[in-house]
Order: sequence, then structure tokens, then C-alpha cells
Amino acid sequence: MHRSRKLRCIALWVLLGATPLLGACGGADDSTVAVAGQEGSTSAATSPQSLLSRSDAATVWTGEALFVFGGVELGVPPGSAPPYADAFLLDPATGEAQSIEPLPFNYPLEQNVGLAASGNSVIALGILCRDRLPEEIAACSPGDLVAAKYVLNEDRWEELALPRLLNEAKNFTRATLGITTAEQIIFDAGPTGSRPIDTAPYWLYDLPSDTWMPLPSPEVRVEDVCLTNDHLVVLTGSLLNAGSVIASPTEQVSGGTLTDPSLRILDLREPEDSSWNATDELTDQMYLDYLLDCGSDYALLQNGLGGDVVVHDVVDAARWMPAEPAPAERFYNEVISVEDRLLFLNTLDGIGYAFTRQSGAWDLIEAPVTQENVTWTGESLVALTPEHPDSGFTVVDVSQ
Repeated sequence: MHRSRKLRCIALWVLLGATPLLGACGGADDSTVAVAGQEGSTSAATSPQSLLSRSDAATVWTGEALFVFGGVELGVPPGSAPPYADAFLLDPATGEAQSIEPLPFNYPLEQNVGLAASGNSVIALGILCRDRLPEEIAACSPGDLVAAKYVLNEDRWEELALPRLLNEAKNFTRATLGITTAEQIIFDAGPTGSRPIDTAPYWLYDLPSDTWMPLPSPEVRVEDVCLTNDHLVVLTGSLLNAGSVIASPTEQVSGGTLTDPSLRILDLREPEDSSWNATDELTDQMYLDYLLDCGSDYALLQNGLGGDVVVHDVVDAARWMPAEPAPAERFYNEVISVEDRLLFLNTLDGIGYAFTRQSGAWDLIEAPVTQENVTWTGESLVALTPEHPDSGFTVVDVSQ
């Protein structure tokens, strides 16, 4: 599973004990190593707005190709041009990109599009961008929330009907949290910013039956959220201000230091009958800065005050377990779950670390560098790099 926090390739090293495992652009002696996507250019079959002329596109891996959607013209000031409405499939192994049928809407979608791929389908959830607001950066006048399904083997889109409760709401986050083993896509479709405690911002789209379902509200103030092993996990806790408690987990306020954090866990294997379960609190712990991320079957919580790390099993929710402190570098914009590992990448500076659940240890990795999207294919990272002079993307192998 891949999670963005918003690659020109360096090398990716994973240090296991004393043995570095290389997978990327250069050999151990700095000699050139062929990397898929670095030779040649994208196919003429793409639309005129190719990888080399766009930035901020949404991406998802279909199992065989990278699905690239929308974005804006590269180098144009934010908000001065509408987003692209096109999409195409990129084969990282050959560098070929194939245009697909346009969306079944009269307007493009805003840049923040929720994408998910499962089986033979790609699902897109977004808001129509009817008109650019001239006085606001990268903003559109309010449009309708819409969803569509692209059928890969038929090259066609079909619009998805949305339930009234979802369709009438505005200011959506539209983030894809992940997909369950039953092909149920979990979207964070709540408003940005402060949210009422009793709202249900998380929605489930069941791909086999083409149905939408709101998930129950955790009925606490949510500080962070992630999905793993068919379980939705949210972080909550009390808030402190100047040493005094200003809000319990069930009170909605903004700002403050998180203290006594705990998790709420929702089992999605039977979502109609499921309810949120609370874990124990981490008593007498304060978190001025924190990160919650999900591994294969666990949640990892990092404390920005000192770098303390604790993990909690999600299925067998017993108790919090300490792990090695996090490295000093704690800014990550890409988090990728690989079996029992979590890869934390700062793709702006090429720094990263791998956390291994079994040992509880951190290993240094040298991350690829880009300001664009990084997508996990199950074996490698595909990074959109419009500044690359040939292909506009880079493939980085992650060796085990």
C-alpha cells in the first residue's frame, strides 16, 4: 500500500545489517545501469499533453500499467490554467503510453482526485472544475461531486451514480485510503479542515456490486487515519494547551498538543455489522508532532518530540509495543507498505528509512528524488519526473 503525504533518479539502497542491496540507476562503482523508462521517449500514442508537459497528475497502478490522470501544464503558475481532463496508461517497462477514452463529463476534475484500481477497473472520485476562480490559487468554482469507472479491457468510462448524502456534500477531501481484500475501496470523503465529531467522512465503494455505503463515525476527533489488513484505523486523544486539557477526544477543537493518544479500529470484513473498537491509551505521553501509518497488519505511531515509536497490532489488538526510536530525519512525503516493512521517503531530499516490524529496527535507504508522484507497483517505484529529458518518468527497483 502506498500513501502520499503532500523521483531524476538516484539509487535506492536498503541496508540490512552490513550488506547494501542496490536497486536503481547506478552500480556500486557508479557505472551506468539500464533502468526501464530512462531510455527513449513516451509513445506518440499519448495525448498532446504528455508526461513531459505536465505536473501534479494523479496516478495509480493497475497491475500492468501506470494509470496517469489529469494534472496541470508544467511550469505554469498554479491556478492560471485549468487542469487537464485526459488520462493515459503508461507501461514503465517499454516507455509506451496509450491515450484512453475521455471522462464522461463536460468539465475536467479538480486536481485532488481520488483514484483506485482493482481487477479490471479504475475508479475516479472528484469534483468538477467548472470555472477557475481568478483571485484564488488552484481553486475552482464549486462543482458537483462525480465518480466514474474506467474498464481497462474495453477502453471505456461509465459514470457511477452517487447516493444523495454523498452527492450533496461539498468541500471533499477525496483521498483514497486503500482497498480491502473484498474489492471495497475506502475513500475519505469528508470536508477538509475541522470536522464535526458525529460526521461519517469515510465511504466504502463495493466494486463487485457497484454500491456505496457510509461507514459509521468513530465519534471522536480524528487526528490521522490509515487502512491495513481490512481494518480502518484512526488516531485520537486529548489536546493540551499551556499544560491544561482543553479538549477530550470527543470534543471538536483545533490546535494543541496531543496527549494520551489511542486508536479506534473498524473491522471492514463485515462492514454492515461492524463498530469501532478502542485501544488502550498511551498515558502521560505528549505529541506535539506525530505520524500514524499502517503496515501489513499493524499501526505505527511516531512522536516528533524525541522520536519515540510505538506499534500496535490491528487484528489482534492487544497493547502498544515500543520500537527503536525513529531517525532524526522525520519529514516524509511518501510512505509505502511492503510486507512487514514501512518505507518512509523524503523524495525532495533523497533521504529515507525502512522500518521492519519483526525486528522493530530502522534501516537507512537512499530515496529517489522528485517533486512529483511516486507509485508503488508491488516490485518497484515509478516516479513521474517531468524534468527528465527523455521519458518523463523513472523506475526504481526495490530489492529484497
